[in-house]
Amino acid sequence: MAITTFAEEIYLCALTGRVVGEHLLAGYDKIAVIGMKNILCSSMAAAIEASYVSKSGGRAWHFVAEKGDEEKLARELAEYDAEAIAMMFTGESDIEETKEIFINVLKEMAEGDIIADIIIHARIYASGILMEAIEDEKIHAFLRERNIYVYTISLDDGFILVNEADFDEGLELHRLAEIPVTVEHAILLNKSLKNRMIKWEEVK
Repeated sequence: MAITTFAEEIYLCALTGRVVGEHLLAGYDKIAVIGMKNILCSSMAAAIEASYVSKSGGRAWHFVAEKGDEEKLARELAEYDAEAIAMMFTGESDIEETKEIFINVLKEMAEGDIIADIIIHARIYASGILMEAIEDEKIHAFLRERNIYVYTISLDDGFILVNEADFDEGLELHRLAEIPVTVEHAILLNKSLKNRMIKWEEVK
């Protein structure tokens, strides 16, 4: 259980969303951001969208992923036709619900043959949901034909890591970049993800 407060989790979403918007997405002219209908997903998505638009001047739109509406969402994504889709499924909702909706959205995106680069939230990778998703052959084939990026966290070193996902043989990440975060950002990441304090804070 995270030892962060509600306010800290919201601020953490803002800090991480800023990094994703400025560093992972700013090279695109048009993006879509998908999140579940909860506070943390919405906070993260809003931070991404605001920082992306501020940094790039590009066009962004927010899409909500809800159980039973995955097919409709995929149709909306196809119509919007973004260059990149950020799938920001955070850790607020029940993990089984998150898994079900994430996998169903990918299934519908594959069915619609949506062409876009895809950026995936660290928790989806760390929880094993992405690995489970590619057990579906259609999803696996779909992701193998796209540029898929996963950001992960180096908690000890204070970096957000940008990785390209390789689906040729299961799932393998290839590191592309290391983005340093501020001390306060690193402290919150550690409190939220590992329920621990980091070395920088311990030596104060």
